[in-house]
Formats: sequence, C-alpha cells, structure tokens
Amino acid sequence: MEYQEVRYKKRKRDTHDGKTVLPRSAQNSIHQLFEKKVTYTPQTEIPDLSEDLNQRWSIDRYMELKKILNNLKTNLNDKDMISWHEHTRGVNPAAKIAPELRHQVSLV
Repeated sequence: MEYQEVRYKKRKRDTHDGKTVLPRSAQNSIHQLFEKKVTYTPQTEIPDLSEDLNQRWSIDRYMELKKILNNLKTNLNDKDMISWHEHTRGVNPAAKIAPELRHQVSLV
C-alpha cells in the first residue's frame, strides 16, 4: 500500500513590520469572545453557614474505618521494614511495568 503525502496550503496572513496581522474577520471574532459578559442573579438567598461549619461532626461509618486503619498502622509498626518493603513490592502488580519498559526501550 502506498501512502501519498498530503500538503495543506497555509493561510495567508498580512505582515506589518515583521509582525503577523490576522484578517479583520478573525480579529472581530476574537474581540467578541473576550468581550462576553455574564451576569448572575441569585434566585434565593444564600444561608449563613458560619455556625454550621464550626460545629464538630462525624459520620459513624467513617469513624469505624478510621479506627480500623489506625489499628492496621499500629500493627505495621512491629514489622521489619525491609521484609515489609519486599512484600509490598512483590504484591504490587504495577511494580513490573517500569523495569519492563526500561528493558524494551534499551532494545530499541
């Protein structure tokens, strides 16, 4: 199968003192885009949330997850750092990607 090179004609632009000058129609459309004004009229009054944001709150399910995570982190403190690192590196499926890419790139 043969491929043919496709060349596109460049749009002609006027130059003035070595600077490119866009056609008047392009300048007008760009000017209109930057002149857009948007107004916002609120339909309802925004409530004052300053008191609500200062109150302490908690979600029971998240608090349970926090306790579980903290217990797990506490248990990991007793592990040997080197053996734990080897374990996590072996379990991580993405760990094999970077060495494989390096190998493939070095073959090219």
